[in-house]
Amino acid sequence: MTFRAPSFSCRQGALVAALALLLLLSWLAAGRPAQAAAGRAGPAASRILSLGPALTEMVYALGLGDRIVGRTSYCNYPSAALKLPDVGAVTGWNEERVLALRPDLILALEGDRAPVARLAALTGARLEVLPTRQVADIWTNLHAIGRLTGKAAAAQRLVAQLKAQVARRTRPQTGTKVFYMVWDEPLMTAGPASYLGDLITLAGGTNVVAASQGSYPTWSWEALLAADPAVILAPRDRGPAMKKLSERYPTLAAVKGRRLRTLPDDLISRPGPRVVQALDAVAAALRP
Repeated sequence: MTFRAPSFSCRQGALVAALALLLLLSWLAAGRPAQAAAGRAGPAASRILSLGPALTEMVYALGLGDRIVGRTSYCNYPSAALKLPDVGAVTGWNEERVLALRPDLILALEGDRAPVARLAALTGARLEVLPTRQVADIWTNLHAIGRLTGKAAAAQRLVAQLKAQVARRTRPQTGTKVFYMVWDEPLMTAGPASYLGDLITLAGGTNVVAASQGSYPTWSWEALLAADPAVILAPRDRGPAMKKLSERYPTLAAVKGRRLRTLPDDLISRPGPRVVQALDAVAAALRP
């Protein structure tokens, strides 16, 4: 099957982006086991196809920009990635373009393995499916990519640097109750056992979602009212939904305290080398 991107209106484009986000979050919540990258040795990969924005950022952070040959429609950072061939998104891949790129390593996110396994079979490339559920997965994935590309030492240095920066920014728990609105129709949030949940905890906030509810559970508005968080966070594209929430539920502590905060969509949703900036953004949003 070949994916050819149609000409979308702004509203249609938003719907497609929303679908991709929901698919990704459902993959993260599913908790499927990832393929281990440490298992078998082989020649260092020289033609990398990245099928996830966070993975693309990792490849560049390790100084491998000259080896990446393709990206997804959502890989927009760093700016150099925008010059790479676009092979589509989770809603479908342009197989002819993938074949033409001749990758020897395909990096993919967890989820439905069949489509990416097909790309690997068509190209003969090695497929590595990497987890992006929590902050700790960033360190695992950087080490994995380093081993696969002959950059193990560079990965070790980068991981040590990022861990140290995260540790310096980690704040003690303040008791401030926080709710993260991933989506509004239906209302979807981020539990403690998720990347977004990790950022809230590291920034000193207390997630109102119970760990037993999963990584990205759907919630009811009644449950939100009962939890009465002091701060409600959301990606910037949920700005209109946050405005509607403030008008509909003026008695919420977060509304009364004017602590409805939106964060940069791409920065906050990608478990990758910009985790330090993401943590800084959450910490700033939790301040009174």
